[in-house]
Amino acid sequence: MKTKNYSGSIKRKLAKIILSVTSLVFFISYFVFVIIYVKHEDRRTQKLTETIGVVISQDLAKLIFLNNVSVAADITTKLQSFKMLKSAVVYKNNGSAIYQYSKNGKSFTPDGKCKKQGYKIVGETLISSTTIHYSGNNFGCIRMKLQHMTFFNIFKKYLLPLVLFYLFIVLLSSVLASFYAKKFTNPILKLINFLEGVELDAFLDRRIEITEDDEFGKLYEEINIMLESLQNSLKEKEEADKKVEYLREYDSLTGLPNKDLFIKSLQKQIDYKTLKEWHIMLCVDIDKFKVLNDLYGHEIGDTVLQLLARSLQKEFRDVTLIAKIGIDEFLICYRNVSDDKEYAIQKVEDMLNRLNGIVSNSFYVHGEELNIAIHVGANVYSKNLTSASEILQQTDGALQNAKKEEKKFSFYSKEIEKKAQENLDIYNDLLVAVKENQFELFYQLQNRDDGSYFGAEALIRWNHPTLGFLAPFKFIPIVESSNLIFDVGTWVLENACKQLSLWQENSKTKDWVLAVNVSTRQFAQDDFLDIVQRCIKKYDIPHNKLKIEILESLLSNDFETMVQKIQKLRELDIQISIDDFGTGYSSLQYLKYLPVNQIKIDQSFIFGMLENEADKIIVQSIINLGKAFKFDVIAEGVETKEHFEKLKEYGCHYFQGYYFARPEPIEKIEKVVAQL
Repeated sequence: MKTKNYSGSIKRKLAKIILSVTSLVFFISYFVFVIIYVKHEDRRTQKLTETIGVVISQDLAKLIFLNNVSVAADITTKLQSFKMLKSAVVYKNNGSAIYQYSKNGKSFTPDGKCKKQGYKIVGETLISSTTIHYSGNNFGCIRMKLQHMTFFNIFKKYLLPLVLFYLFIVLLSSVLASFYAKKFTNPILKLINFLEGVELDAFLDRRIEITEDDEFGKLYEEINIMLESLQNSLKEKEEADKKVEYLREYDSLTGLPNKDLFIKSLQKQIDYKTLKEWHIMLCVDIDKFKVLNDLYGHEIGDTVLQLLARSLQKEFRDVTLIAKIGIDEFLICYRNVSDDKEYAIQKVEDMLNRLNGIVSNSFYVHGEELNIAIHVGANVYSKNLTSASEILQQTDGALQNAKKEEKKFSFYSKEIEKKAQENLDIYNDLLVAVKENQFELFYQLQNRDDGSYFGAEALIRWNHPTLGFLAPFKFIPIVESSNLIFDVGTWVLENACKQLSLWQENSKTKDWVLAVNVSTRQFAQDDFLDIVQRCIKKYDIPHNKLKIEILESLLSNDFETMVQKIQKLRELDIQISIDDFGTGYSSLQYLKYLPVNQIKIDQSFIFGMLENEADKIIVQSIINLGKAFKFDVIAEGVETKEHFEKLKEYGCHYFQGYYFARPEPIEKIEKVVAQL
């Protein structure tokens, strides 16, 4: 129940009294100050006239008795030093004026006679008549007009300080009124308002401040003790409720959501309508975890679970939810992946590779080096499924199948599992290939329109120890989607530079340019420029003989950053070529910002230009664009004489394709060079 809001009246009354008294005293004091100041100014001005008479008396004597006109300038100079002096007229004893002075330098007609001694105030001017003495003789009189400070002048001069000081007085009065009012009414009002606040806000953590050392202080202290006791009781109950709620939904060891919360969250996601069609769920189980517990103890086992949980959270930050649903089982849910099922499957493959990377590293626990293995059940499910329990059951079934068949993973769909297994096997073999250097560079020569060679493109090939040479499409997408791209990309770049250095020793090939494909992720590396410079320096090759080929689609990531990196490569005199031109970044207006040497027409347009009018127009447009922007244009995928002749007709001068040369190992390229 809200009580009446008492505000008290003593404070208002006391404030009025103090404010009235201080205001009255202030204005009386200021009035007296101004009067005293005016009288002081009068005396000071009168004293000044006497000083002026003394200062110029000797010069006036020379002017009057000796008729020395030259001293008039000295008199004027001395009078100018008195800033308050407006004008002055010097009269002889017979009343005739012999000298006049005005502050502005203008002549004027004297407006009165000079008395022997006297003062008169007219507005802001003080008129003074003073006799002139020299050597005890009275030889004339000087009549002066000086600037005079009036009551109003003084009042206006100090108006701003007056207002500020008055505001200070008002503030001080308010403070005094407030201070003394507290002594009488505030302790009670403070207690009433405090209790009302506690009642309205229901916050028991409030405490009333104790500033009194009397009965009120003791009362406040008892109220605070009572509130603290109530708060502690309520806090204990809330903490107990929170702990029960937390244990109901979260795993106490890892802090991850448990099975109940996972299912609840997943069901909510299913009920929510999404634009994407396919979703992913992985169920991860630690192989022989019970054996690990028996060998090393539950404390070590718990630490392994915690380390694995942290690794999953770090590696899969992009997923929707990670949960721990059993003693050694984890769930990873990736909702809203794609409308394309094939893409979702590729995403699962990527996630499996990342899981493989996690468990390939040892866990160090209390000085023990532990290696674990996992089984994974994978499920790519459609949004048409409406039951979280059904999805979980399918995924768990895939996991049980993986454990039963002692495989690293198993898919709910056997068709998907077969494809994923092939890719995972290739990934594992690639890890070995990088260590054992199973890769080889092939070279596809590039031609001018007169048939002469001007360079080549370096193309990576993998000589698998059991499968032989694998087609690039079998392994390059896996390399580019994993961290292997950094090691493999550096290997290609270094070996290409090594071959360029060998070509420099042959007069037939020393002018050849070697093109190296660089993936989007590789080009985006922070140290990519350093890697390129290191390879060039190591093999001491001319910078302009190396050509970096980047995909046109790379420019769509961060155009400004990519252009800056391209610019730095061009400053090093390294050539840049845009590969697959016409298929990626369609905003051709950005071409003017690209400091590149070459654009390469994508082979899909070359294949279709003889039969398809649209492809023909695209090819012609790209060639014309190259001419307009002064880029070299090279056509790839030239496989027939008809292609070659037609491209020459369109104005293309550089070519690459099976019509001229296939990708070959360096041994066959050297045979071609020997015949040149």
